[in-house]
Amino acid sequence: MDRDRAWWGLLLIAAGVVFLADRLGWLDAWATIAAWWPLAVVLAGALRLTSRPPDVRGAIVVGSIGLLLLAWRQGLLPDDLWAYAVPVALIAVGAWLVFRRRPVAPPLEGGDLDISVVLGARELRVPAAPFAGGRVSVTLGGVELDLRDAVLGLEGADLHLQATLGGIEVTLPAGWQVEVTGSSLLGGTEDRTLPGPPEAPILRIHTESTLGGVELTTDPRTSATPPPPLR
Repeated sequence: MDRDRAWWGLLLIAAGVVFLADRLGWLDAWATIAAWWPLAVVLAGALRLTSRPPDVRGAIVVGSIGLLLLAWRQGLLPDDLWAYAVPVALIAVGAWLVFRRRPVAPPLEGGDLDISVVLGARELRVPAAPFAGGRVSVTLGGVELDLRDAVLGLEGADLHLQATLGGIEVTLPAGWQVEVTGSSLLGGTEDRTLPGPPEAPILRIHTESTLGGVELTTDPRTSATPPPPLR
């Protein structure tokens, strides 16, 4: 099951259950949502651990923020705490945005991608190894995927890109053939790739954007590494 779709699906199911219980007179829907909405932030942090490689630092930061908000909504924190916590948090977040380095994915085992980004940004560089495609999804964030050092086998590969309230930028080397298919809802895909020779391997890109966008670009200054010989 697609992790991002599952995330949004679980949120919709939970909201539906709460409003149904409100209709049945079991609870106050809006009061319940006001008290427990930080659980969605905690879940967003937990989802960072499902990407490969896991974004442990991002999971800790987002999850900690969610737990802090949850404690606040449950009345477990002193009332005057936020007089100091909010400006300190703004300073900390601002410093993190200014000085942080975007995490770069380490070499991929098997050459395939399985990246999910929620509430954040990542820069991914695929090393010169047989690239088997994979999936990249982003929700409320952005991803820059650099394939200029990648090697595409003679059989080609399939790459699935999903952007929800965010964007994905992919940079390709010259010399690959690219086939792009996909769908969008209040979003779109910008294909600025250059055609490769007829005998070149094919990267089949499947895009899905919802209130987001995907941008595909060929770097003409690079050339694709020849695919490994067949054994």
